[in-house]
Amino acid sequence: MQTIIETVQPYVNTIVTAAAGVLTAFVLGDLNKLKIKANVWLEARTTAAQREVIHKVAGEAFALAQTAFKEAGGERKPQEALQYASLTLSSQGIVSIPSRVKVCN
Repeated sequence: MQTIIETVQPYVNTIVTAAAGVLTAFVLGDLNKLKIKANVWLEARTTAAQREVIHKVAGEAFALAQTAFKEAGGERKPQEALQYASLTLSSQGIVSIPSRVKVCN
C-alpha cells in the first residue's frame, strides 16, 4: 500500500500544482477585467485633477494602514485605509465613490 502512495504522490502533486496555476490565471484575468472596469468608471465620473488626487490619497491611505495599523489583522487595515481615503476625499469635494465598496486583503 505504501509503495502505491509513494508512486502516485508525484503525479498528484503535479496535477494539484497545475490546477492551482490554472485557477490563479483565471483569478488574475478577472482582477484585470475588474481593474479595467474601475478605470473606465473613474474616467467617466472624474476629471484628470480629481483622479490625480484620488491616486495620491490612495497611496497615503495604504501607507497609513501599513504603518499605523501594522499589527492589525483581518479587515481592520483595509477598512482604516478606506475610512482615511473617504474622509480625505470628501474634504476635497470628491464624494462620488460608492459607499458599498468592499475592500479585500
